[in-house]
Amino acid sequence: MSETRSEGLSLLGLRAHRTADEREGLERGGRADRGDYVGQRARVKLIDARIRRGDYPSQATLARMCGVSVRTMQRDLEYLRVNMNCPLEYDPSRKGWYYTEAGRFLPATFASRDDLQALLVTGELVAAYAGTPLGPRMQAAFERVLEAVQLFPGEDAETLRKLARRICFPCGPVSPVDPAVWQAVFRGLLDERRLRLTYRTRGRGPAVQRDFDPWGILVRGRDWFLHGHDHLRGRPLTLLLPLVATATVLGDVPVRVPRGFDVREYAAAGFRGLQSEKVGRQRVVLRFDAETAELIERAPFADRQRVVRGRDGRATVTFSTNALFEVEREVLRWGEHVEVLAPAKLRRAMERLAGWFAGTYGRKGKARVRRG
Repeated sequence: MSETRSEGLSLLGLRAHRTADEREGLERGGRADRGDYVGQRARVKLIDARIRRGDYPSQATLARMCGVSVRTMQRDLEYLRVNMNCPLEYDPSRKGWYYTEAGRFLPATFASRDDLQALLVTGELVAAYAGTPLGPRMQAAFERVLEAVQLFPGEDAETLRKLARRICFPCGPVSPVDPAVWQAVFRGLLDERRLRLTYRTRGRGPAVQRDFDPWGILVRGRDWFLHGHDHLRGRPLTLLLPLVATATVLGDVPVRVPRGFDVREYAAAGFRGLQSEKVGRQRVVLRFDAETAELIERAPFADRQRVVRGRDGRATVTFSTNALFEVEREVLRWGEHVEVLAPAKLRRAMERLAGWFAGTYGRKGKARVRRG
């Protein structure tokens, strides 16, 4: 088997065995023996993958790779260009074929639910870029993918487009990221250079200047966070990217990322991706009522949690984290369905909030509203 054909078949997961006479025949541009060639559907994918390498394969090269005659390959190339609307052209100076546009997709077939799920996850990823300078580009690229795929064999691409329009990934509105800030932050990450930022802590007051060593980006829902070492505070810190007012790369100051630091491991060790550098990890114990216990088991409340169901149907969830401020917010979301058992600090925080809610929304609060 020629090296070119062997390489091409490996791309498709196909196998073929040829005799020396058959290889010699193919080198002359002849036709493979009956049944010992790549079918048209597989050829189209193989030709597309080969041309994308950008080394201008000739018609004869493609024919040898697919085990067909040069005349058959000529029809295949014409099919790609006319029927499949591929931006395919021939370069006389290089004596080979190439694509005039980058980023065009060959129509593909989604034959399983796993394929469809992968596409929908891509849609969720695109939603995460909303509010950032890459948002419109990501959306445009996703639309081009939708135009190029089919859900099942025999269906046109519009079928998937109709389905995609009936699926939504709702997230809360996000504050947009300044394009100049975005460019500087990612340039600092790429070049491992220190940043000079002005940042509005919690969105209040004037922006304060600080030098910051970027270690990584955390994306939670549609919220973008920059994690690294803050020289103003003298410790690691996580900043909400939309609150960065200005950012400049200090090109002459390199950043030393801690040995072994991995932003994914850092996120997994926190709660909802965030951590607090001020306190150590604490054991959190939450008790959910019977109404929500099964949901908590099926949809984990936290990474690396332990769930114990009681005879009364309630579920006790135990995990460790140093981001109690995030646990507090999540507990509020579950309302009367959850009770904090530990740590005592978190329980006291919930007691204070309960008092505030009672004072604001109780009888006294209603009376104040009526008087106003």
